[in-house]
Amino acid sequence: MDSAGEVLLREVGGSTCAEVSAALALIAAVSLDALPTGWQPTLPAPPRHKKTLKRLAIGSSLGIHEAVAPHAVPTLGLSATYRARQLVGSPEVRLEALVSLDRYQTVFDDATHTQNLGRTRFLWVSSRTTACPFQARVGPTTFGPCALVELGRLSGTGKTTLGGTKSETGWWFALGAILNWSWQADPVWVRLAAGGAVPIIRDKFRFQPEPEVFRPPSLGAIAEFELAWAF
Repeated sequence: MDSAGEVLLREVGGSTCAEVSAALALIAAVSLDALPTGWQPTLPAPPRHKKTLKRLAIGSSLGIHEAVAPHAVPTLGLSATYRARQLVGSPEVRLEALVSLDRYQTVFDDATHTQNLGRTRFLWVSSRTTACPFQARVGPTTFGPCALVELGRLSGTGKTTLGGTKSETGWWFALGAILNWSWQADPVWVRLAAGGAVPIIRDKFRFQPEPEVFRPPSLGAIAEFELAWAF
């Protein structure tokens, strides 16, 4: 393009690559020397694509719960998470639907602990809301404390050796705290958490009507592994 804005086309030929390169260099030098002072090319700047951090994720979890049965039982869950990593503290809120995977256990009498009275198991179905207001962020990972609330139902089912079956269901309400660690490499989120839950409602479950089979402890350990997909 010359100083008047006209596009000029030239053909350059030569017997060797060196001759063609020298001719091209000469043409470029003459063209640049003829440009007016302050001339700037009107080339559009390449667009900048701003990377946005995904805030929502849907996932599934596998964990354990020590307070919903006479022994620690595995749990399965589905989760929905909102995370604002761009804010101070990288806060996040998570809502989970959880169910326990207990199996039947033998019940013995209180006196001799040898007479088989039957079998019993417990089914826990609950929601869990977890809030992490302040977490430390290092690269794609976050780490920090979280508070949680569990609200649901706890059912106990007993089967006697004579074939009778009876079930009782009570409300479940517990408060707790966990340490939360997560790693985010969009679109995959990986999370590990462990802590404890304090049952506020502690119903007693009895077997015919004795012995007392189970009452939730004042404190039970919980832990879970979660794999989520961000969008």
